[in-house]
Amino acid sequence: MSNRRKEKFTKWVTRPSSVARNIAFMDYFIMNGGKRFIVFPIDKNRATYYLEEVSYKNFLKKLLKKELKNWKNHIKNYFKDIKKLINIAKVDKDKLKKLSNKELWDYYQNYHKAMVDFGSYVYMPFALEEFLELKIYKIFPEKFDLITSPNKLNEFQTMLLMLFKGKPEEVARDYGRFNVYSLNEEPYSAEYFRKLKKTLKEKELKTIKNQLRKNHLEFGKFIKSVKDENLKAKCILMHEYAFIRTDRVDAFKHALFCAISFFDRLVEIINKPDWARREAINLLPEEIKQILFYKNTPALNDIKKRSYGKCIFDYHKGKKMIFITDKKEIEKIKKMVEGDYKKSNIIKGVIANGGKTTGKVVVVLNKEELKKVQKGEVLVAASTEPIYTPFMKNSIAIITDEGGITSHAAIISRELGIPCIIGTKIATKVLKDGDLVEVDANKGIVKILK
Repeated sequence: MSNRRKEKFTKWVTRPSSVARNIAFMDYFIMNGGKRFIVFPIDKNRATYYLEEVSYKNFLKKLLKKELKNWKNHIKNYFKDIKKLINIAKVDKDKLKKLSNKELWDYYQNYHKAMVDFGSYVYMPFALEEFLELKIYKIFPEKFDLITSPNKLNEFQTMLLMLFKGKPEEVARDYGRFNVYSLNEEPYSAEYFRKLKKTLKEKELKTIKNQLRKNHLEFGKFIKSVKDENLKAKCILMHEYAFIRTDRVDAFKHALFCAISFFDRLVEIINKPDWARREAINLLPEEIKQILFYKNTPALNDIKKRSYGKCIFDYHKGKKMIFITDKKEIEKIKKMVEGDYKKSNIIKGVIANGGKTTGKVVVVLNKEELKKVQKGEVLVAASTEPIYTPFMKNSIAIITDEGGITSHAAIISRELGIPCIIGTKIATKVLKDGDLVEVDANKGIVKILK
């Protein structure tokens, strides 16, 4: 433990978790200079990801430098890379049953490599947050909202337009995959989209399209006025990522959704009691290979600890993944990665949109809890995504653990004109439902009043 105490960690994100979901971007991080990546379970479905701080910042710095040199191709290839990823991940269920075990292994290797190759798009928003956002804001404070506003429809918005005009059954067929984020979820049903359709308003949908069109025209005029080519490249990259940072998540989910059939097929091959998809998606690549080539199946009890949030995933540079199940060791590592934070009546964060208000807190730890949100409450979350947007409209302020000033929560708060404080790191740990808080987003401070 002596070496571990010397290490410092940064909290990356809180997300749904499984080995199959996490391994690609863990590999990308380690392959590109990262030293240690720890996944700490919150419950059986979600975990918080911590990265060794120094190597993480160096990793982001190198990534940004690399892609800025090649920014035109990086942006140009985005849709091409998505298409490649989905085409590799997509496999017909009936065809899977006809594949030999070697062919199944080839599929998995190709799928995993494609997910790793997508890593630059996964991490780039964090590099922009760390090293570019504030610099661009200081140079162009009056134009920052324009620079960080998207100018094209993301998949979620495309889905809303389709839903407004079409049948929920058709939308469920094409977009039910939006619910798949760890490989264990089932796609959204037609009933889910039927309820969502009732909330849609034609005026709001037209406003989205009109605003995107306006953003496109205004940004075009603005960027022509920027004469410094290096600065222009940075502004364009920031602007494109206003769209990509949301769209890349939908692409990632799409690939996960496509891979479900492979893991369901793996369960059939294992053919043992109590093995289901939740267990299969928590197998390491080398364990999958052992199953397919040698019929060596790991002990079910060990896999269940991974599958139900009872162990830490600890990935070291140059070492294999370590699964830690000892409770005392888990507590030591928890203290190490979380650091010391004292419970206080004041929480500090980054200002995403100014303003000041007072209200009761509702803490949303996952999208299933969105139904708790009532009109006039302060929404507190680890982060937000497009599915949160209708509930954010009912909120008087937004507070998040994660994100930069181009995060989803920041952009939506500016669109709605409500106070928003992001990057607090601890809001979901300190605040609880019903707390009365003062949100001073002019200073980036949240005060617990009662």
